[in-house]
Amino acid sequence: MDGDYLEFGVFNGRSFAAAYDAFSRAYRQVIERYGFLMSEDVKGWINERWSAMRFWGFDSFEGLPSVKGVDTGGPFKQGDYACSLESVESNLRRSGVDLDRVRLVKGWYDEVLDDAALARFEGRKASVIHVDCDLYESAKTVLDFCTPLIMDGTVVIFDDWFQFRGHPDKGEQRAFREWLISNPHLSATEYHKEGVWRNSFILNERAAAQPA
Repeated sequence: MDGDYLEFGVFNGRSFAAAYDAFSRAYRQVIERYGFLMSEDVKGWINERWSAMRFWGFDSFEGLPSVKGVDTGGPFKQGDYACSLESVESNLRRSGVDLDRVRLVKGWYDEVLDDAALARFEGRKASVIHVDCDLYESAKTVLDFCTPLIMDGTVVIFDDWFQFRGHPDKGEQRAFREWLISNPHLSATEYHKEGVWRNSFILNERAAAQPA
C-alpha cells in the first residue's frame, strides 16, 4: 500500500514497533507467496513502496494533557502514559525498527500539528493513521491535521473508541463523528474491531454526483 504510517500517542513505542513489524512482514510475504506470479518489474515496484514508507510518531512524551470539557470525569488523567523520547527511541531500536525511517515529533498537538509539520510530509499521504490520544480535544486536533493526508483507502484506527463506557458524545467517537460531518467528501466504512476498546475504519472519497 502506498503512503506512510502515522501514530498519535506513542507512549512506550510498543504499538509503533508492532506496526513497523506488521508492515515489514506484509510486504515480505507478498513477494514470498506470490513472487512466482510476478515480473521483476512488479517485484521492484513493491520493494520500492516498502523502501519509501516512513513511520511517524507524534507525542508530548510527557503523558496526556489536562482533561477537560466532555471528557472530564472519565478514565484518564493528566500525565497518564508518559515516556521520554529517549526511552521510546531505545525501545524501538531494541525491537528492530530502522530509526532512519522513523520521524518522532515531540510536543502538544495544538502546538506542533501546524502547517510546518504538514510540510514535512512533502506531498506524501497516509496509508494508516493510528489515533491513540484518548481524549476528544486531542483526537479532534489530530483528525483536522490529517485531513490533507487522507487518500482513498486510508485506514484510521481508534485505540480507545469504546472508552467512556462507549459513549458516542465523548472521546474519539465524538471527534470522528464531527470530523466526518466537516468532511462530507469522505465516507467511513467500519473495518475491524480488536480487543476491548479498538475500532477502525476505511476512508474513501465519495463518488461525484452524476448530473440528472
